[in-house]
Amino acid sequence: MMLRELRPTVQSLETHLDSMRNLKASLENSLREMEALCTLQIEQLNRILLHLESELAQTWAEGERQT
Repeated sequence: MMLRELRPTVQSLETHLDSMRNLKASLENSLREMEALCTLQIEQLNRILLHLESELAQTWAEGERQT
């Protein structure tokens, strides 16, 4: 095959490679956003859990005082 005949194939592969690089970057950004969202949700759930644990301890202490 002549170089001239391979040029369209090379150009097509370069275009495909660029497309794959863009897709990879987009997916990496989505992953970072999802990780950040999950971190925020875990922090929120931890705060709720701490609050509930505190309420439970208070309720337990009140019950102990009443008996």
